[in-house]
Amino acid sequence: MNDLSVLVVSFDAYSDLWDTFFKLFKRYWGDCPYKLYLGANNKKYEGVDTIDIGDDVSWCDNLRKYLEAIESPYVLTMLEDYFLDKKVDNESVKALFDYVRSEDLDCLRLRPAPIADHTVNKKLNVGVALPGAPYYINAQPAIWKKESLLKLLKPGYNAWQFEIENSRASAGLDYKVYTSNVQVLSFHNGVERGKYYASTVEFLNREGLTADFETRGIIDDTGCCRRLKEKASRAKLHLCIKLRLYKTRFRNLILKNI
Repeated sequence: MNDLSVLVVSFDAYSDLWDTFFKLFKRYWGDCPYKLYLGANNKKYEGVDTIDIGDDVSWCDNLRKYLEAIESPYVLTMLEDYFLDKKVDNESVKALFDYVRSEDLDCLRLRPAPIADHTVNKKLNVGVALPGAPYYINAQPAIWKKESLLKLLKPGYNAWQFEIENSRASAGLDYKVYTSNVQVLSFHNGVERGKYYASTVEFLNREGLTADFETRGIIDDTGCCRRLKEKASRAKLHLCIKLRLYKTRFRNLILKNI
């Protein structure tokens, strides 16, 4: 298991989320067979190997330093507000990691965000992501070839720039990015723009966990209007992805017949 490590990408300003994250990690992936790391600036979390890199620079600069401190050639990346909510199946993760190595993939996303173009392995339920699609590169949980991820970390980029700018440039990127068609890591996305989702508060209450909700504040995502807006946003994103995929297929078909 030494070829793969789990890295929780964070920084000290979000250290108030660590206790919640790791309690849920232990609850739902307590038998994780991989080395677990937490990326931080100067703080530490007891019981977890913390990679302290000093003062915060940018999301990409920080991540580069975290990765350079890890010896394994592959990393499974997560963010500190990805609160696990279902038991993780080690056999599924291992099968996907074996597939990453056998196919020499650069990245395999562990949930369909965004959706794949088409399925290439029915047994593992894995599909191909096409370059140029929105969020082709993103910060969702994924198994990365470390050297491939390092090449995408531009100095000064925040997480949003990492996703948007690398996705825009991905048409010329010689990467093999695949995605699972199911949620291998099921989680509750906890925070947006520094504030807790109201649904996250409800989820944590059900889990018997507490946090300082007042300091961060709460975004109401439980109302009807909010849910409809989010559904419309997801539908728009899926439509954009599908249109981009069809455009790419059509272009390839034309080139094939020239």
